[in-house]
Amino acid sequence: MTKTIREDERVIDADNDIVPILPMQLRKSIDAGGNREIIFEDGDRVKVPLRTINMFFDIYSVLKPIDREAMQAKAAKSAKDFADAIINFGQKEKMPRSIY
Repeated sequence: MTKTIREDERVIDADNDIVPILPMQLRKSIDAGGNREIIFEDGDRVKVPLRTINMFFDIYSVLKPIDREAMQAKAAKSAKDFADAIINFGQKEKMPRSIY
């Protein structure tokens, strides 16, 4: 039985093992101990600290799927947008929820 790989999960460049999806790049960086560069849509290559990656996934894991997509889309644009996404979506999650 062969495992099929979705089109968006395929490796773009086999030599550099570049994957276009931000959470997959972040997970690979965690596996490498934070020594892996994250490639953003604007072309910047940034080494993101493990602490920041863990903050991203802590927030990402509790969001609803539609909010996850929005966070992922914002964070993938640039390093500055990545930091803004953590701040904005982190505050969104801490807001008290109405019982009505």
